[in-house]
Amino acid sequence: MSIPVGSTGQADDRHMRVPVLPASVDRLLHAINDESLGYAEIARVIGESPSIALRVLGLANSAWSAPVTPIASLDMACGRLGLGVIRSVAMALVIAEVFNPAACPAFDSRRYWMSALLTAEAAFLIASDTPDLDPEQARTAGLLRTIGLLWLADSRSDATERALRRHKHEPLGTLDALLQAECGIGYLAAGEIVARHWQLPEGIVLAGFRDCDELPEEVERLADSVCCGVWIERELWAGEQDGREVDTEVAFPDARVQAVLGDIQGRMERLGQLADELCR
Repeated sequence: MSIPVGSTGQADDRHMRVPVLPASVDRLLHAINDESLGYAEIARVIGESPSIALRVLGLANSAWSAPVTPIASLDMACGRLGLGVIRSVAMALVIAEVFNPAACPAFDSRRYWMSALLTAEAAFLIASDTPDLDPEQARTAGLLRTIGLLWLADSRSDATERALRRHKHEPLGTLDALLQAECGIGYLAAGEIVARHWQLPEGIVLAGFRDCDELPEEVERLADSVCCGVWIERELWAGEQDGREVDTEVAFPDARVQAVLGDIQGRMERLGQLADELCR
């Protein structure tokens, strides 16, 4: 699938192609979102993608995981990391497998993964405490929220480089708007294209990349949890050089939001170590 986009937002002869997932990676992507699967089933699907399987085993044996004895199998690795972590990590590794932002020097991989992990974890915790919401869908939607930026850094590296550098010096301008100006498409619209091309569940697509006021009622609360995750992630990064504004409307009680923020703040160092592992 390709879409023509120009730096002014007008169609031109340059095309961005959404990477086609290998069959094994496609199965893994959908297995991650199947809540009926347990450790053994997910381990078996991970094993079909050797490079991802090696990264999972490496993470399970890393200083971050700190196992008492060496982890020698994917079953053991999934058990060691836990279903929540393995779903997030496997999803992240699928994404890292197909995009390469190396040609965009202003793209900060550690910052990207730290932001994605914080948003995903916050969305998961909010959804866990909200009736009739699927926390795993919230986690996935939060993790994928900025996948469009990764795609643009890979496929439109020069234009994305300009947008990222402008964002550093124009903190009042939103990154999405700057990308629209430079690439002809923002990261949310780009992310929705990727998610639809990969045939992800409709609820995840809508909750991850659309404004809440555009959504049907049955998806709106899931999207609220993701937006809340974005707000919490921004709060935790307040004061950082990127200077992003906190402009997300949060549809949850303040006490609950503050409790989740405090919970994640206490795990910032560990999440940072996980982000470092994903950048290797």
